[in-house]
Amino acid sequence: MNKAINWIDDYYFSEHRKVFTYNELKIPALRIFGTDKIKNAKYPLVSHYHENCFEFTFIVNGYIPFFCDSTDYKAKGGDIFISRPNEIHSTNNIPITMNEIYWFQLDISNPNEFLNLDFNSAKSLIEKLNQIDTHLISTDNKEIKQVLIKAFNNAIFEPNPILISSYIVIFLNLLIEFSNKKTYIIQEDIKKSLIFIDNNIYDDIKLEDVAKNCGLSLSQFKQKFKNHLGISPRNYINQKKMSIAKKLLLQNNSITQVALDLGFDNISYFSTIFKKYNSISPSKFIQQNKNLRS
Repeated sequence: MNKAINWIDDYYFSEHRKVFTYNELKIPALRIFGTDKIKNAKYPLVSHYHENCFEFTFIVNGYIPFFCDSTDYKAKGGDIFISRPNEIHSTNNIPITMNEIYWFQLDISNPNEFLNLDFNSAKSLIEKLNQIDTHLISTDNKEIKQVLIKAFNNAIFEPNPILISSYIVIFLNLLIEFSNKKTYIIQEDIKKSLIFIDNNIYDDIKLEDVAKNCGLSLSQFKQKFKNHLGISPRNYINQKKMSIAKKLLLQNNSITQVALDLGFDNISYFSTIFKKYNSISPSKFIQQNKNLRS
């Protein structure tokens, strides 16, 4: 594995990706505040760390794989992934697929200058953050999301450092509250849908059939599935199929054969979906991994 780098983001502003730094926001301890809407797969996130900074990544929808402390995590919509100061993390060579996120970094080295709080309040909040004993926290993806969106929209349109700081403090306290709750349990009907998908992953899976199998209407199933997993059922199915596709291609199968084996009758469409989830085409994937093919 390559040596981890001390990652420092720069200011960036586009339609889908916006990153603000201290230079724009002038908020004590807030090093980075950003959002990103990823429409197609991006290259894996390299091993890196943030000096003296907590990093909080809130997944609005989609999935992000994280690798930290020798453990793989799969953060879904409504989850918050936390990397601690100077802690090395990455996506463990897995491309980042479609998702929407907000993230920010907090420098905890000086409680005297922390989100415009007084020393005692800052010290107490930092201590509570240090006491969180997990990297991945599930939330209700409602109130906490709205707090973060309000903070970021304020940063875009009418920057008010005190107001933005206040929203972030509320977010952190909600985060601490969620960290003390039990893990969210997936309900039985959605569990049944996951089993059905796994058992039929090599077929052309119709969402109507999945919904019927777990006793829900199609619209109910789509909404409930996304509420539970933070991703649409079609997106989930395609992700699983493309993960299997990579393994099959490494077993010296042709692109056409892999597409047919996974229920695609249109090879061009298969190639489009493969690139969307893996950032490269099937032929390029084969070329890059020709030494690994059996």
